[in-house]
Amino acid sequence: MKKLLALSLAAISLSASKIGVSIGVQEQIIKELMPDAKVITLLPKGQDPHTYEPKPKDMMEFSRADLYFSIGVEIEEIWLKKLAENTKIKIIASDKGIKKIPYSHEELEEHEHEHKHEHKHDEHHDEHHDEHHHHEHSGDDVHIWTSIKNLKIIASNITKALIEKYPEQKNQIQSNFYKYEGKLKLLDQRLKNLLTGSKIKGFISSHPSWGYFAKDYHLKEYTLELDGKEIKPKQLAKIIKIAKDKKACLILKAPQFSDNLAKTIQKESALNIVSVDPLADEFLQELLKFATLIHNNCN
Repeated sequence: MKKLLALSLAAISLSASKIGVSIGVQEQIIKELMPDAKVITLLPKGQDPHTYEPKPKDMMEFSRADLYFSIGVEIEEIWLKKLAENTKIKIIASDKGIKKIPYSHEELEEHEHEHKHEHKHDEHHDEHHDEHHHHEHSGDDVHIWTSIKNLKIIASNITKALIEKYPEQKNQIQSNFYKYEGKLKLLDQRLKNLLTGSKIKGFISSHPSWGYFAKDYHLKEYTLELDGKEIKPKQLAKIIKIAKDKKACLILKAPQFSDNLAKTIQKESALNIVSVDPLADEFLQELLKFATLIHNNCN
């Protein structure tokens, strides 16, 4: 009887839990750990994380959540501060312990380097250029969840916080974490099997979302965006040459961002444009889809 009562109380506690997150990938992880929890997401499906602004009613909903898990995306910079100032919600960094990498623009930097040498006689110009160059390429890549290694760390951080908040669910949450960890391990092996033999190691992305994925599997991401803006014509010409020289085998577009430049490169190089969503509802399936596309197009 006591055991039955304890189980009933635990079920009530779990069903009553409300958790806030920034993006859908975090929601998917929490659903793996606590399937009955109500999860509310700051960034709705299909919205641009750089420009979307939550409505007042959304912020009211978040104020009633038990916990909020941040992940370091741009949308948090303003809205989490407001949430912290106006509510008592506990905000936890799910990206704790993850080493961020800078956005990679090596092919654009090569262009700037060549341009600098053309003007080395003008020292003042060089100094100004260096300052501008540093500003353009500053900042870390926030798309940490495109790495399976990072997904495990995110899930581990969330697991610890959930157990602290809902100690009566510790065994179930811990068990679900081990299952999710196993799922990640199997997927990582599948991705390695698909990507190891790729002859062409580069891909072109409309938005620089896949740096961590590329790093994990020894690939190269060439991006059509710099500091939140489309690259300039001279930089675009550089990427078109990369495509024509078969240093890249695919052009990625994402539903949240413009694909105008992707179409230009496709017209010039005949590379395939494929849709891969860095904020997909079923993100693990999206990783497998992406690896399969590379396997099929880059050999």
